[in-house]
Amino acid sequence: MTCSVRHRIGTGLGSPRRAAMVDRVALLGAAALWMALAGSAAASVCIGDCNDNGTVGIDELLTGVNILLGTLPVDQCPSFDCNGTGRVTIGCVVGAVSAALSGCPAPPTGSATATATPPAPTPTATPTSTVAVTMTRTATTTPSTPPLACGTFLEKFGSPGSGDGQFVFPQGIAVDRDGNVFVADTANNRIEKFTNGGFFLHQWGAMGSANGQFDNPQGLAVDGDGNVLVADAGNNRVQKFDNDGAFLTSWGEAGNGDGQFSGPNAVAVDGSGNVFVTDAFNNRVQKFTSAGAFRTKWGSVGSADGQFSIPDGIAVDADANVYVADLFNNRIQKFTAAGTFLTAWGSTGDGDGQFINARAIAVDDHGRVFAVDDGHDRVEVFSDTGAFLAAWGSLGTADGQFNSATGVAVDPTNGSVLVTEENQRVQRFACPPSSLGDAAPGASSDAG
Repeated sequence: MTCSVRHRIGTGLGSPRRAAMVDRVALLGAAALWMALAGSAAASVCIGDCNDNGTVGIDELLTGVNILLGTLPVDQCPSFDCNGTGRVTIGCVVGAVSAALSGCPAPPTGSATATATPPAPTPTATPTSTVAVTMTRTATTTPSTPPLACGTFLEKFGSPGSGDGQFVFPQGIAVDRDGNVFVADTANNRIEKFTNGGFFLHQWGAMGSANGQFDNPQGLAVDGDGNVLVADAGNNRVQKFDNDGAFLTSWGEAGNGDGQFSGPNAVAVDGSGNVFVTDAFNNRVQKFTSAGAFRTKWGSVGSADGQFSIPDGIAVDADANVYVADLFNNRIQKFTAAGTFLTAWGSTGDGDGQFINARAIAVDDHGRVFAVDDGHDRVEVFSDTGAFLAAWGSLGTADGQFNSATGVAVDPTNGSVLVTEENQRVQRFACPPSSLGDAAPGASSDAG
């Protein structure tokens, strides 16, 4: 069996191949320890038996870990999909480790006893014939995995620096429909592209004002065709690239007229390809066609409905409603696609639903709104009408902690939430609908 092994960024463990292998062996070891401590019996089915030969070997376990981390598709070994969901969970890998350690479970056992009186040799005799069959089957159940709490840490990638997969003040983040992750590596003036599992794929950009160059790139968005839009704040423009970073077009210049910008810092795209940009220091939102033609604008400086004090994040739901993180007014505002004010929520403070600098925003497929509360180093979750649902995060460098969270995006392939922060990394969190309850339907989008 061929097992794909790729370099995981940020391990610091020597060669790329060695670092990747250490990651996977560590995960397998942790899974084996978990099984030993839990005293679990072997799974009722042979999870991880990719070759259908009744055994699970190390190559198959490594294949399962690669599927779990997103570097191999699940159809590489469907038996790892132990829950029938089309995805591999850590519990499935644990089941495969159990099968490797204890052997695959035997098939259901059966025993049969029969007694019969043979028929008489003459047709005049009609003997009775009885057949007694006794079957025994061991009942087995697959334990269900409880839903993860919203904000459960899943993984991280990145480290400080300017090498592949490293960051200096990452800000915007977006995820395409295939699960590829794009990060605006702001101080390095480039965009980096990763697999869904956090493995570096590609990067483009350098300091400058030519096509494909950047001066303080901030917000990111991905349209329905996989094109990547970048709010190039220092150059007062939006640049558009294909999925691999080839330059397509750009628009904007410094100013306060239609289609001009003063610090564009976040961008979002609706289902029709319309592009929404927060024009930070002009305190407004501008709307463009997918080609960059100006359509409309709204906003002015202030704290009344529809006014802003530095709009710093933007997202669009499936109904083309627009959500704006109003940075210094410490609130979220919701508008129609034409800019008509609908509602707002949030205030200055430390409580649930309050903010110290409402910085970035994203909306998931269930209409839940994820907002970065920069001053409290946390992410807050709301319904699409502003009802507070959950929050997680605190100041620090441990898993699940932040040092000035800067961007947030929802992965459309699995609903997980990714956050950039000034610990020079990306963190991924679970927030399944079952942990909070479904809200109104919406669409995955990103703000930076």
